[in-house]
Amino acid sequence: MTKTDTLTGTLEPSALMTFYEAHFGLTASILQRIGAFAVAWGMFENQLELATLVLLDEELEVGQRPSTDSLQASDLISRFRRAGASFGPVFTEACDELASAAADLLIFRNTIMHGMAIPPPAGGPKFAKNTAWFGEKRKRPFAEAQVSERLLDLAIQCTSTLYTQSVFLQIAARSEKGDQHAIASDAIAPLMNSRSAADKLRRETS
Repeated sequence: MTKTDTLTGTLEPSALMTFYEAHFGLTASILQRIGAFAVAWGMFENQLELATLVLLDEELEVGQRPSTDSLQASDLISRFRRAGASFGPVFTEACDELASAAADLLIFRNTIMHGMAIPPPAGGPKFAKNTAWFGEKRKRPFAEAQVSERLLDLAIQCTSTLYTQSVFLQIAARSEKGDQHAIASDAIAPLMNSRSAADKLRRETS
């Protein structure tokens, strides 16, 4: 028998997970990975804002709002890319790779985090976003993303790499020219791999 909270009539967490698996194909391992992906993205997005401020050489004082405050993730990614363009060509390339990977990964992330679960009989487990229930127009296009342990592992790994490399690029931005070039050069290969992974995830989001 399904457990419910006697005060609210809602399903208890363990029962809710069982419900998600039975009706939407979202196994405990998939739900666990979605949670890990959410945490990894939050860590990266906050680090990306800090990296953008460092690249802009923006000095902040107590009570002052940073120029990045209230930016949506897509706008923050664009701001980071533009900030990286003021450095040397290798550094700029590293920033471009990171921004491109982040932009693709954001599409996959938003579809999961802001979408509704679709059950296996309808092609799931997957998530759909910006659904036109009655044929109405939406501000943003419809999107759906397949989810599996493999795809979510790829998303977590990609996001973790973007987080790490955004830290290294902050260090590079504060370094002497020679060290800056070396750090940025080392960042390009892992960022290219992440961009390839993020592109695959974006293509899984139709």
